[in-house]
Amino acid sequence: MTDRELMAEALEVMLSAINSGDWKVDGACDPHATIIRLTNRLAQPEPNYKAIFDLLFEANSADIEALTDAQFTLEAIKSADPGTYDEIITRSLNLIKVALNNSVVGPLEVIADKMGVET
Repeated sequence: MTDRELMAEALEVMLSAINSGDWKVDGACDPHATIIRLTNRLAQPEPNYKAIFDLLFEANSADIEALTDAQFTLEAIKSADPGTYDEIITRSLNLIKVALNNSVVGPLEVIADKMGVET
């Protein structure tokens, strides 16, 4: 059951109990503010989580492509002019390798799966 379904069910139960007279609304037991908040929240459109995840995966792919291109360029510079920029190129290549090995795809897929979003 999603949070939205739970909110709708809770609202339905509260309204049914009040309308049937099973829930006497008075003073400390007045759910009016909660009913209004639930009604307002349920009136809002559901976020398009698939589109959000698609953008995250697209951004990740662009990052990987840019890092791979930078890696190729640095290796070409290092080969073309050995010894000149080796230290800084080696440090940069190491950082690129770390970044490429720390993909967010796995965690994003786990989150999407737990949310019931197909990726």
